[in-house]
Amino acid sequence: MQGFHVLNVLPTYVKIRKVQRRTVKTDIPIFPGYLMARLSAEDRLNVLKTNLATAVMPLPNARVALRQLHQIMKAAKETEDFRLVLPTEAGDAVRIVNGPMKGLQGRVKTVEGKTILTVNVEAFGGAIEVQVSPEDCVPA
Repeated sequence: MQGFHVLNVLPTYVKIRKVQRRTVKTDIPIFPGYLMARLSAEDRLNVLKTNLATAVMPLPNARVALRQLHQIMKAAKETEDFRLVLPTEAGDAVRIVNGPMKGLQGRVKTVEGKTILTVNVEAFGGAIEVQVSPEDCVPA
């Protein structure tokens, strides 16, 4: 996006975890897979031609969306335990974005108050159930 001289932002939050007695801080995108940008019609077409973007999603009310984005970014900066939790309900289609099952898709299933993800593995002609943290999934 820098080559296009376009106003853009990738909102992130800091995830802190312990790894072998060390504290590791990682910048995690608040909206995985999305980059917010202000594009002219010509720039929009040029971005789509790069194969680096699969789609451009216009916003019906850009002012409201921008204000909300600033509030989210401020909360992410000022809140120590900030994390994105997407609303998932039984039956929702999701894609795993972290961990050993990264890239697989499945459907959410809730069992005894726990969120379980049923992942379809078509190559084996069946399905497996794995427990995945909701923050490791995005809508498919």
